[in-house]
Amino acid sequence: MELIEEWYRQYGLDVFNYLVYRMGTRDVDDLVQETFIRALQGVHHFSGDASPKTWLISIARNVANGFYRKKHRSISSEPLFDMVSTELPIEKLIDSMDAKRVVERGLGTLRPAYADVVILRGVLDLSVSEAAGALGWSESKVRVTWHRALKKLRVFLESEGTWDVSIRE
Repeated sequence: MELIEEWYRQYGLDVFNYLVYRMGTRDVDDLVQETFIRALQGVHHFSGDASPKTWLISIARNVANGFYRKKHRSISSEPLFDMVSTELPIEKLIDSMDAKRVVERGLGTLRPAYADVVILRGVLDLSVSEAAGALGWSESKVRVTWHRALKKLRVFLESEGTWDVSIRE
């Protein structure tokens, strides 16, 4: 129990921010709670091969996917960049506030695997190795999916007339 409480203090904000971007709404408190309940129930399965952060984000991803399957919920129209509770490394991807609004709409157009990689690599600033651990993928698959997702995001930006927005890889 104490270990999970410590992880909540250390990684709760990362889990929260992942779920905000993944779900498209700031109303993710129940999903964060569900993530840590599942972590508590399954902590004996945690082998330490991955970091606790990537393990928790992996659980959060499963919680989000389960929620979508149950509720068939659509992405919210709330502005994501107004919802996150701390400045995130998304600054590495885009240069201006107007561009951030376009990119947040672009995230909603990406298929879930692409959105996950963009959130993990571009928003939460996880390494390729950490993202691979969170997604249960090989590092090669993360790299390929990351590049494909950025390509799709660029296409979306061009279609929105913001082709001059810099997206850094």
